[in-house]
Amino acid sequence: MVDKAYIDYQWLYGLTQQKIYFLIRAKENLQYQVIGQHQVNTRQGVAADEEIVLTGFYSQQKYPKELRLVTYYDKEHNKTYQFLTNHFQLAGHTIS
Repeated sequence: MVDKAYIDYQWLYGLTQQKIYFLIRAKENLQYQVIGQHQVNTRQGVAADEEIVLTGFYSQQKYPKELRLVTYYDKEHNKTYQFLTNHFQLAGHTIS
């Protein structure tokens, strides 16, 4: 279990180097730059599916590779969720 209040990017990068996938909720103050986008099916609630790099000073040093940021809108509860993963092959709705 990973607490989204504190994300250890160095640990996550270690998982990536070991070819282990992770999926966590992104922090609201995540600093990143979009470098690519995946197609989305908004009927399934996926609002965005982006390939990103971290731009925060320390997070960029601790996780220097690309990540995937999937944004999901839950109509029933009127809430938006963002998920961060190192898995690029799954469909966006599967991630969310």
